Formats: sequence, structure tokens, C-alpha cells
Amino acid sequence: MYTTGTDGVTIYKISDCSVGSASVDFDIEGLAQVAWSGQGKKIKEVTQLKTSSGGATSPAVAGEEHTVKGLINEGISSTSNYIRQKLTSLAIAFDLSDSTGAGEASDGEDQLLADKTYNVVLTGGNITIENNLTYLTPETLGSVNQPLGHVMGTRSVSGNFTCYLNSAADGSMDLLEDLHEADDMITNSFDMTFSIGGASAPKVAVAVPNCHLELPTHSIDDVIGVDVNFHALPADLSSATASASANEVTITYTS
Repeated sequence: MYTTGTDGVTIYKISDCSVGSASVDFDIEGLAQVAWSGQGKKIKEVTQLKTSSGGATSPAVAGEEHTVKGLINEGISSTSNYIRQKLTSLAIAFDLSDSTGAGEASDGEDQLLADKTYNVVLTGGNITIENNLTYLTPETLGSVNQPLGHVMGTRSVSGNFTCYLNSAADGSMDLLEDLHEADDMITNSFDMTFSIGGASAPKVAVAVPNCHLELPTHSIDDVIGVDVNFHALPADLSSATASASANEVTITYTS
């Protein structure tokens, strides 16, 4: 139970909220984090907030806010459920059938002429899910403008990942070479799975089954790194089923 004016607490309620985006960041020197952003219709101060389930307090308290099922607050005081980025790996599978254009043979090697799998250990990255919300707010004389509602735009899933440049078989150097030298490839398609936190719990797996990768860039520091941007797409835009036309990303958390 929280009460405004007690122990320095002030409670605000934002009504009719919508989540606009979620951005997952992971870095070799830190913990995996999610940054949420969104919008609401109206903000106001309330007297009391009941966190447990079961409905309103009896006898009733004027200005109290409550929910029937209670607030979601699992694990907020735990220090053992953080996800460490140092064990993160990325499995990348090139799919020739979903790509447009053709690879080519150069330097005695085939560049994206057949399906191929890469395995990369990451030093950092970002995955952003954006709903592209637009609020409808009419202009009214003599009063504060308030939105009537919102509409969803086209959802986009994009991001980037960084890794050290190495010469391991089907590693980051092979990925860099294949993407740069397959210059007849118009649209590439990769199935990627980020294993953030490694194989042991707590961990999160982010699967993006149909991605377009941009050309990688170098970062020249103490160790040469590679930075790759990607854009996720549905498996089948022409499908009438949600499982095939709105499956840009699947997130599985294991505690």
C-alpha cells in the first residue's frame, strides 16, 4: 500500500496508456536492459495505491486506485535474476530461397550461393520494437487539448549487433566477406537467434526468423570490431494468418 504524502511518496496515475516501443540493449561491460517508451491520455495525482489483489479497500478510501488482480511486481527486489551479456552468442542462418538476386563466386569461394550458417560471439547490440503510435488530438478553444485515442502504425523491428573480427570458420570475417562480395544480391534473408545470457538461466532468446542485413562496418580500436544493422520482416506478408504475417520477433525468457 502506498499513500501520497507518507514517507515522501507521491502517486500519479496515467490513464489510457499505450506502449510505443521497447528497446533491448546488451553490452559486454553491463547487464541486459529494456528501455520502454509510451504515451498516455491524462496524468493526475491520486490519494492511495493498493498493490495487492482483491479489489478496493474496505471501508472505501476516497481517491484510491486499485486493480482486481493486483500489480505486477515479481522479482523487483531480487539481485540474482539479472542477465549478463558476456555469454551472449548469435546464430545466423542464410536462406537463399527467401533472398532476391544472386550471390557470386570470387577469390575461389562462393559468396551466398547456398544456405549457410554462421556463429558469432557478440560484444554488444540492440533490438528495438517500435509500434509507431499516433495520437489523435483535436484542438479545442478555451481548454487543454486532450487526445481522443490513438492508432497503430506499421510495426518495425530493427537493431544492430557488434562483434570482434575473427578468422574462425563461419565466423564474423566470413559474414563480413560474404555480405560485401555478394554485390548482385539485392535482398538477403537471414534467420537469427540472439542467445542473451548464454545457455544457463536467467537468459532470454530473441528469434528474428526473416532479417535483412545491411553491409557491415568496421570499428578500429584496440581490437578490430564489426557492426551490423538489421531489419526484421514477417515470414510471409501475403499470409492471412497472424502466425505467418506478424511474426517478426519471438522472445523467450527463462528464469
